[in-house]
Amino acid sequence: MYYEPNNSYFFYPYNRNNSYYKSKEIKTLRVDGTSNVKATPDTASIILGIQTENTDLETAQNENTIIATRVINSLKSIGINEESMNTDSYAIEPLYDYIDGKQTFKTYRVTNNIKVITMTINSIGTIVDTATANGVNIINNISFFLSNPTPYYRKTLNLAVEDALIRARSISNSLGVTLNETPINIVESRFDQPSSSARNPLVFAAASTPILPGQLNITAHITATFNYQ
Repeated sequence: MYYEPNNSYFFYPYNRNNSYYKSKEIKTLRVDGTSNVKATPDTASIILGIQTENTDLETAQNENTIIATRVINSLKSIGINEESMNTDSYAIEPLYDYIDGKQTFKTYRVTNNIKVITMTINSIGTIVDTATANGVNIINNISFFLSNPTPYYRKTLNLAVEDALIRARSISNSLGVTLNETPINIVESRFDQPSSSARNPLVFAAASTPILPGQLNITAHITATFNYQ
């Protein structure tokens, strides 16, 4: 007995040019989404440099140690606990003069950088003034950041997804196609902890040095892929 199926799925062999399959073919649309949220930093870090020089290395090291101890004790006296301070770097460097093309030893330079972290933003000016008054002669870096940026980044990420959806809607409307608004894939760009920095030499040596943290920009970038027909 001859059987002729009445279901078009079986009746038509697969062919990309077949109008039936063309009408059912799923297409994809890939768009980028971006968002930016501002946040006020709640944590600051500062690197305090102590630099000493002497033709005798041991003397240069001892002088540096004496100053570093004095600086640390002075910071403790204004409420900075020892756990908030650590040695960021310590370097010994011989310096030379070049006379008539010949290298001549000049002196030793010892540099001790102490990193201080505080969650009391408005204390940075006092830290700078106290440290410089007790022997710090280099301010390498002042950075402001968030102790916990995750909630802000999640908010920014949600807004970036919304931005991608708005863009996808706009494109699909322009093309006159039907968009499936649930993305089939989302790729998130790398997130870096936002921070703002101020690098300065000793321009800070005024009483109650004003240092303003400003605002941090938290940015999220995503790429979303949608189906449309």
